[in-house]
Amino acid sequence: MTAGTSRLVTEVLQRSRRALIWTSQALGKDMTASAAAVTEIAGFIGAGLAGAGYVPQISHLIRAHCSAGISRPAFEVWLLASVLTTARAIAIHAGVFITLGGIQILATALIMFYAARYKDTPCPSHLPGKPTAKVATGTGASKFQLTHLRGRHDCIS
Repeated sequence: MTAGTSRLVTEVLQRSRRALIWTSQALGKDMTASAAAVTEIAGFIGAGLAGAGYVPQISHLIRAHCSAGISRPAFEVWLLASVLTTARAIAIHAGVFITLGGIQILATALIMFYAARYKDTPCPSHLPGKPTAKVATGTGASKFQLTHLRGRHDCIS
């Protein structure tokens, strides 16, 4: 960076800083408080959405008694991470993150409990089986395509 460019960058940063300070003073604390309230509400909505994201998994575990696809070690790590971050949120009195942490701890613990309870009990849609491919007739497929999709190669002379 040249000396001229360095001076220009420094001047722009100083002016931006002064403008930011002036704007925040001009708006006053009321504007800051209302912005904080809006972001806090948004944070609680986000925490609720995070909790809603767990519902399909927990619902499937409970209704279908199916733990297929659940990585218990991964959920153990997520539970530990949630406990640790929630402990920090409690220490700094961060309501949104305490709520989020509580939701994550509860949901992760439920998933771990039901995954252990229904270990090795896949539902019918998760049962292992060999995949089958069926050929639909009347789809405009050529005789060559139908023959080879069915696995018959007796058409080769």
